[in-house]
Amino acid sequence: MSLLLTRTRGVTAAGIAAAAVGAIAFTSTSSADQAPPTSVPNPNTYQCHGNLYKGAKADPIAGGHTVHYAFQCPGPITGYQIQTQTAINTFDSDSSVQLVNGASITTDSFSCNGDTPGIAFNCVGISSVPNAVISGNFTVDNPIYQEPRPDALLTVTYATADTKGKVITQYISGPFDLGRPKGGPKSKYSGSTRIPPVNKAEDAQIKRDPGTIKSKKSSKKKTSSSSDDTTAATTPAATTPAAK
Repeated sequence: MSLLLTRTRGVTAAGIAAAAVGAIAFTSTSSADQAPPTSVPNPNTYQCHGNLYKGAKADPIAGGHTVHYAFQCPGPITGYQIQTQTAINTFDSDSSVQLVNGASITTDSFSCNGDTPGIAFNCVGISSVPNAVISGNFTVDNPIYQEPRPDALLTVTYATADTKGKVITQYISGPFDLGRPKGGPKSKYSGSTRIPPVNKAEDAQIKRDPGTIKSKKSSKKKTSSSSDDTTAATTPAATTPAAK
């Protein structure tokens, strides 16, 4: 199921905070369960990872090309944001949570909201099992292997509350680069990333462009020649340091 809304607005820190607070209703209300499990790292230091893939054919009415995302975190989360550098036209209004073996965790799920077209959407809910696979879909205008290919960043949140709904803890971790879609043909941008920022095509162009080097040398020679012509006129003898 896809959600189609109106024009995009800012969805960075404010959106993530909303995801964290909105997710509190999905957490345990037992005082014994307020702290994250000791078997997983601090949710502020999670190292989540995942990828993008070519999705199923998009709805003929909504159109576009489907991108499938899937990721894992080492502990429970109650919210996440997917943010891209290309426009998102639609996205699933809910996402699934599964064990690594593919079995669904029926008690865990996420509900997603955001503006479309936009560059991000926020999801709130619960994934209670460490390393569960959280997945969903969004659509973009161009075929996903056409440049510029989508490259999504993931940010996750974890929040807890007491029985009265009072916030006890909030955590945030990321962003993590999910990378460019897997399985496509190589291009001059293959291997490029947003975090850390790496533009393989630009780097290669700089290395192989002799014209840039020549122009710098010519400019340096010209500047040097001009400097020789004007030194005597612009540098008083009194300011010239004595030879040591």
